[in-house]
Amino acid sequence: MKKILAIAVVTTSLIACNNSETKTTDASTVNTDTVTTVPAPVTYTTTDGDVTVKEGKLMIHRNGAWVVADREVTLEDGTIVTVKGEARSRDGRRVVITDGGFIDRTGRWFDRAGNNIANAWEATKEGVKDAGKAIKQGAEKAGDKIKEN
Repeated sequence: MKKILAIAVVTTSLIACNNSETKTTDASTVNTDTVTTVPAPVTYTTTDGDVTVKEGKLMIHRNGAWVVADREVTLEDGTIVTVKGEARSRDGRRVVITDGGFIDRTGRWFDRAGNNIANAWEATKEGVKDAGKAIKQGAEKAGDKIKEN
């Protein structure tokens, strides 16, 4: 059984990497009428009312400085952040803020480097879902090949 599983994984990897299709574009088929602009990524800039967790303590930005929060903080989007660093959204989701992560006063999340992570999380979930489907399809193909032999 372990051998079959190992063969399925190897076959799936080979199938996924074996794309011999070459894509070319004829200059006459390129549509130059449409220009798509990509918005600049949102990066974190400190403002009063923002929250973070540093060394396990909830910090709030007030008057240009980070101070320890003595009670829970409610953000503009209705998110409530407890002094233990747990954020609760209006729809009931609960997330613990990682040490060094930020939530601005409007409710947008940022990582330690200051990059907005809300969209990245959604994209990551979609990527994992797509990878799972590809692995399943590859494993099924490998299983079919093994049955034929």
